[in-house]
Amino acid sequence: GDVCSRKISAYLVDGGAMAFRGEKAATKDVDLIVETTEDAEELGRAFHKLGFDINIQPPTECKSLVDARILTESRGMRVDIFVKIVCGKLVLSEGMRSRSDFHASMGNIALSICSREDIFLLKSVTERSRDLDDMVVLYRKGVNKQTLMNECEAQGKHDDIANGRIWEVFLSEKIEEMEEAYGISVPW
Repeated sequence: GDVCSRKISAYLVDGGAMAFRGEKAATKDVDLIVETTEDAEELGRAFHKLGFDINIQPPTECKSLVDARILTESRGMRVDIFVKIVCGKLVLSEGMRSRSDFHASMGNIALSICSREDIFLLKSVTERSRDLDDMVVLYRKGVNKQTLMNECEAQGKHDDIANGRIWEVFLSEKIEEMEEAYGISVPW
């Protein structure tokens, strides 16, 4: 945080957020969402000062990271920085901001952790098998159906990326896949 020259709000999403809440032992990377390109550039410079290198190519298992700034360091830690849109799909909405929990101020960085519902929704539009595992953990910890449905509606209003996407369909299909794979019944 002290290596940033100005204030930045960052939102921790995905496995990193789950690890912070004790819902997951570890994660392969840390995914951060920021509001602007300038914030992403400043945060990238800060991580670079801490020993991270900026990578041009996303890892082979993460082709959807084309819109992320990917930083790695020598011990294998990876940080993915997204500007408002995660993997070309999920937009950092006003609802997501308001549901996030402020975690800490680290110098000029204000870090908030995204809600279980928002992480659950993000994982419903990805294709990585471990995301289904995480969805089960989040479901068992408790996700609010109405919050998910409201966010699906909000995401559908972002014409810049929606391209006719029907978020409820993605969510429903992933929940069915989760039920089949884990033998659970989601009563929605």
